[in-house]
Amino acid sequence: MMINTTELQQLMLDSASEAVQYAAEQHQQHLDFSKESVPLLDTMLVKLHLQHKREAISKEHLFTLSHLFGAYLGQIFQQKVGGQWQQLQLGDDNPVICLCHNGKEFPFASVCYNKIVNDVALSVDAYLTQALNNATQ
Repeated sequence: MMINTTELQQLMLDSASEAVQYAAEQHQQHLDFSKESVPLLDTMLVKLHLQHKREAISKEHLFTLSHLFGAYLGQIFQQKVGGQWQQLQLGDDNPVICLCHNGKEFPFASVCYNKIVNDVALSVDAYLTQALNNATQ
C-alpha cells in the first residue's frame, strides 16, 4: 500500500525514534541522531547478526529492525544534506522505502538488513559516510 509523502515522512521520523528507544532498551546504547552514534549502530547490528546465526530471527522482526535502523540512518542523512523519503515499487514485491536526494536513492534499511542477514563485515557507518559524500558531489 502506497502512502502519501507527508505520512511517509512522519512514519520514518517515528520509526527513527523507535530505533533510539529499541537501542536503549534492548542494547543499552544511546543513539542521539549524530553521525558519531552510527558506530554504536554497527555494533548492535553485529550482535543481531550473531543472534540470527544462532537462532533465526523471524522475517517480520528482521524487516521491522531493518526499517527502524534504516529510518535512523536516513534521519541523520536528512539532517546533514536533506532528501525525501519515497516508496519505490519494484516489480510485484512490496514497496521499498528509500531516501532520495538529487536523483540518487539511498536504501538504508536494505543495508541494515544485509548486515544482519548476510554480511557482518558491512559497515553502516562507512555506507552513510559514502552516501553523504555521494550526495554532496
